[in-house]
Amino acid sequence: MKKRFHAFHTRVFATVVLVAVVPIAVCLMLMLPLLIASSDRRQAQSAGEQLEAMQAQLGAVFEQTDAMLDALSRRVDGEEDGRALYEAMVEAASGCTYVENLYVLAPDGACVEALRGGEARMDTDWGILAMAQEDTVFAPSAKADRIDAARKTREGFVLARLDGDALRAMLAAAHDSSCGVMLLTPQWRLILETQTAGASLAVLRERWLDGEALGQGDVNYGMRVEPVSGFTLLLSQPRTFTAETTRTVVLLGASMGALSLVLCVWAALVLSGVISRPVQEMTRAMARVQRGELSVRITPRTNDELGLLAQGFNRMVEEYEQNLRRTVERQKELDETRIRMMQAQLNPHFLYNTLDAMKWMGLTHGVPQVATLAQDLAKILRTSISGEEFVTLGCELELLERYIDIQLIRFEDRFACEIEVDDALMNLLVPKMVLQPIVENAVIHGVRDMDDGYIKVYARQMDGELHLFVQDNGRGMETGQSGALSFGVSGKPGEHLGLYNVDSILRLHFGDAYGLSIRSRPGEGCLVEVRLPARPAGSHTKGGKA
Repeated sequence: MKKRFHAFHTRVFATVVLVAVVPIAVCLMLMLPLLIASSDRRQAQSAGEQLEAMQAQLGAVFEQTDAMLDALSRRVDGEEDGRALYEAMVEAASGCTYVENLYVLAPDGACVEALRGGEARMDTDWGILAMAQEDTVFAPSAKADRIDAARKTREGFVLARLDGDALRAMLAAAHDSSCGVMLLTPQWRLILETQTAGASLAVLRERWLDGEALGQGDVNYGMRVEPVSGFTLLLSQPRTFTAETTRTVVLLGASMGALSLVLCVWAALVLSGVISRPVQEMTRAMARVQRGELSVRITPRTNDELGLLAQGFNRMVEEYEQNLRRTVERQKELDETRIRMMQAQLNPHFLYNTLDAMKWMGLTHGVPQVATLAQDLAKILRTSISGEEFVTLGCELELLERYIDIQLIRFEDRFACEIEVDDALMNLLVPKMVLQPIVENAVIHGVRDMDDGYIKVYARQMDGELHLFVQDNGRGMETGQSGALSFGVSGKPGEHLGLYNVDSILRLHFGDAYGLSIRSRPGEGCLVEVRLPARPAGSHTKGGKA
């Protein structure tokens, strides 16, 4: 017993500790990695959205510049008038807000015409002019923080210089202030940047060439290539969960876990003791009850659930003791009842023998009515006390005929009874003695005081249901009745008890959809309808409703 008490105390203690410590451990080992991964996914999604916005804006600027140079290149070919050439340049650059300077160059790189404050002559950048073909090419300008766009014409070149400060402001407005953006050439040369973007460009370029992930440490990177210019957008994002943040969270979680463990151990010791002591007391009391000491009681020490449990135990023992006394008394009564039942089993045999003797005495002394009464009564008695709940309609009608014979002898043939049932219905099952109480009601309450009484019993099968009818031309019920059995027929003595019992039996067997219905008016006779399922013999299963 002590080992079991000790085990219960230990289980309570261990459960309290585990319930308190395990969630913290799970948060540290499972939830923290999930939070970090979820944060990285959200940052990657945000980076993609920002890069897509910046790519769209840069693409629009580069497409506008390309369209401007294309239109200008067709205007300047063969144009010798300087004023007309200048007007063409003004018209072409009128909608390009990001164009800082616009040049028309001779094949040798000399400046033919300049727009928007450009020098009359400019230092020739042969790098971009060497790349320029009939399509516009983009490259970093020789001047810092500029982008040049050049296109070759039949008589030279057209060159546009984009404002780097305006482009940087446009990119800065399209991303979070905590992020940094670098615009790179296809060879990963820096063109411009909005702010310092994490690691140095040389380190990032080396990682990219080696096929490694750009994002390492506390910074994540996203990259997009702008299709018009071929430039690369590189976005840097500081990670939400940096190494220092993660260490702080882990240290804080471990500290909380240690503190919780100490508090839980103390609380578990106290709680397990508070719970286990009443349980131990109750267990010892239950063991004494098992040994037969029904006078055992537990003194409730608290008003909480454990105190209620002790009170319930005391009530249970008291009720058990009372039930035990009642059981002993009932067992005595049951034994006496069994003795009376065994004695009563001799009475039917004696009654059968007596009725049989009466039948032969009636035949011997020339009184056939006595013989008929004895024979019919014996048949009714055997059927009524048999263990069968259901019989065929044919057997029920045979029993009814014997009852009618008895009543005809009793009332000296003052009424007539006709039974009209199709042979096809004789094999259907009905509850035993279902018609006899109804016919008895018709005789006793309807035609007994008449000289021309008439009772008719007939049956119909409709929609899978069997309908039995008992009709008489007697005095009818004192209160008119039409429909299901209700007022005027009850289970009170002297108030058509037989009809009430038959209706109750039908409802118990088949449900409230079945039973008796009556149509009757004072002085106009009575029609009783019995409604039940039509089931052939062999389909009945004992103990269930149809």
